[in-house]
Amino acid sequence: MQTAAFCTQCGQRNTEGSRYCSGCGNALATVASVVANAPSAAMATPAPAPTPRRAPLASAAATQSPTKQIDEIFCQTCGAPIKREADICVHCGVRIRRYGASGAKSKTTSLLLAIFFSAWTWLYTYREDGAKFWIAMTISIVNWVLVVLTLGIWLIIGVFVWLGLWVWAIADTASKSDDWYASY
Repeated sequence: MQTAAFCTQCGQRNTEGSRYCSGCGNALATVASVVANAPSAAMATPAPAPTPRRAPLASAAATQSPTKQIDEIFCQTCGAPIKREADICVHCGVRIRRYGASGAKSKTTSLLLAIFFSAWTWLYTYREDGAKFWIAMTISIVNWVLVVLTLGIWLIIGVFVWLGLWVWAIADTASKSDDWYASY
């Protein structure tokens, strides 16, 4: 049996012989079932509606395996395997919540790092706060160089610079919500 060239679900044009739609992954109806469901065949029993399936992968071994790959996780809503880095499930369209994931960050930990290690706390959330870390490190290095070049006289001003960096790190960490850290 030959398959229809257009998907009944999304209208995507597919190559002849395709079993699944290349656009949405829907199982394509065969030409025989399309003819059987034509208006002239109103008395014929309709073919069952095709069930949505995942689009087949390139290798035959991968299409037979219902398990996820190493770089995939299961969607909490529909249970379909999706890429670990995905923010939205490509199957159901729901945003992936990462609460309780092993990579989730803690606001308490970040705040304690800010209190005890100042700007080094931004290494904990480097993906989002990397620029702040490097700005603070640049200011600290320039501050140390000025202390050395002025034989310690700059230390009077430098203490306030370091104090400002410390307050900035604490205020920045405390101002972010718990959800920001949990979804990180």
